[in-house]
Amino acid sequence: MLKKMKDLPYFLKLVGANKLICDVLTSSKINEGELVNQAFIRSAPGRVTLKDFHLNEIEKFRDVNIWISPFGTLIDFFTDDLKYFDNALHYFDCETLAKKKRPVIADGIEYQVKGRKTAKFLMLSKDVHGTIFRSEHFGCMISLGFFYAGDNKRLLKAPLVHQDNSPIDVSFKPTIASSN
Repeated sequence: MLKKMKDLPYFLKLVGANKLICDVLTSSKINEGELVNQAFIRSAPGRVTLKDFHLNEIEKFRDVNIWISPFGTLIDFFTDDLKYFDNALHYFDCETLAKKKRPVIADGIEYQVKGRKTAKFLMLSKDVHGTIFRSEHFGCMISLGFFYAGDNKRLLKAPLVHQDNSPIDVSFKPTIASSN
């Protein structure tokens, strides 16, 4: 069952109160004009990484990746501060046990990853799914997916796209060569 906007946990209330992120979530666009005072890297038309991002005066993140896709908006917040993972009850109303996830391998070193799923919420007419990750490699990552609420058919009809948002041709049918 989804929790309603008035019942949102602390972190999602902060996300909803941040003008830049709220505008991205409501318009499904990344407006260059709103990024004028924000360091960022645009990797594709629907993808941007915000650098040294301030969600509010207290909550700061070294990187925030935003990806707008046909099925919704994905936002990953990265920080070295583990308080979001360690105090998930305060930030996300989440008491789930941390589960071991697939390790991250960087520069030949394997780093363990733990994750906690949050409850599902309804925010700005979107279903919000979240997971909080912790690793020695990246610190803490809060991964939020904002999907079109209750519209599962939209996801099924969404076009498949490459990383640069160009369409994938799904009409291709491979031919299997016979061994005769």
